[in-house]
Amino acid sequence: MKEYVDYILNKTYELLNIDSPTGYTLRAVNYLKDEFINMGYEPVITTKGGLFVDLGGNGNGLLIEAHLDTLGAIVSEILPNGHLKVSSLGGLNANNIECENCRIYTHFDNIYEGVAQLSNPSIHVNKDYNDTLRKFDNIEIDLDDGLFIKGISCINELRRNALSQYEEKLVSSFRRNVDTINFKYNSSSINHSIFKPKKVSVLLNLINKDFDYSNLQNVDNIYIPFKFFVLKDFAPIIQKNNEKFNTYIYMPTIIRNNYTTLIKNNLPNILNTYNIKGFVLSNIGNFELLKQYKRKYDFICNYTFNIFNNLTINELSCNTVILSPELNKFDLQNTSIDRSASNKNTELIVYGRTPLMNSNYCLLGKTNKCYSSCSHLCKSSNKFYLRDRLGFLFRVIPDNIETVTTIY
Repeated sequence: MKEYVDYILNKTYELLNIDSPTGYTLRAVNYLKDEFINMGYEPVITTKGGLFVDLGGNGNGLLIEAHLDTLGAIVSEILPNGHLKVSSLGGLNANNIECENCRIYTHFDNIYEGVAQLSNPSIHVNKDYNDTLRKFDNIEIDLDDGLFIKGISCINELRRNALSQYEEKLVSSFRRNVDTINFKYNSSSINHSIFKPKKVSVLLNLINKDFDYSNLQNVDNIYIPFKFFVLKDFAPIIQKNNEKFNTYIYMPTIIRNNYTTLIKNNLPNILNTYNIKGFVLSNIGNFELLKQYKRKYDFICNYTFNIFNNLTINELSCNTVILSPELNKFDLQNTSIDRSASNKNTELIVYGRTPLMNSNYCLLGKTNKCYSSCSHLCKSSNKFYLRDRLGFLFRVIPDNIETVTTIY
């Protein structure tokens, strides 16, 4: 009799030492499968991860079912102090885990240890210790020494390094064999008549008062941001360029209360003062904002419309579209060269810094609102850049009217 009791105790001990919370039971299933095979049975793992064993016998069968999973928890958050927040699995009660040791299994099969405790576990400091209701909102997993996680930035850095190594591995696994080709052609055989002369448009994102833009050659259109039209110091520059080039008002990328007020109060006077050809629109909302000017002025849809195909082009009520800088050569050919599919003009950004992102936030002031206490670096003549981990520089140009930043 004793050997049966010892056998039961030993197998129970072995099974209970296999962590098998809900959804993580494969190790326990494989353990039992091997045990049944050693006993001469033919166990089968079911589609849902259970273990089915036919013990044999005659007559009506009897199905006996037992749980392999245990109560557990899943990590739901990494706290700034390096502790872990968890959520219950299988009905685990927070009252039952306080001061209990636990093991944490990671996605990469690493195993760490820690202890569950209150967010403020010191009974000498926490006057509400005895009356605090234990729940998963105030229970944390304190990892053992040497396992402190320095917040999300540490995880992001680990992710970037892993992706970088994976990218290097992929690139190194490809080898392209390039044969040298001697390509000869006769330029006289090319029909140059099919290539129509292209018009050139220039965007004055920043205006240098000491530079005479009217001396620019072979330029047809000039795009001037709206804010310069309301700044009196730039009136002579705008007037001089307006006399030589087709002048368009370049609408702000992000328009909130400040710009809306400026546009409504100043636009009629601007249109009376200058010979404006049209507007470069930044988003769909501009159609509504400028709807009373649609018949008289040209509308150009900016790159911010993220235009990728003729279907989008034909849907927009405008004269010209600026194609997305993300398009490749194949996309561009299918979008802009198929003149039969669209009667609108198309433009492409071909020179200058490519705009990467427009943020409704001031990177220089580190806020989304202009405060009097701010040092107003946006008004200085300095240039500002973001430097990435590879050392590349990205120009930052703020717009202090709406606390907006464009990164190039």
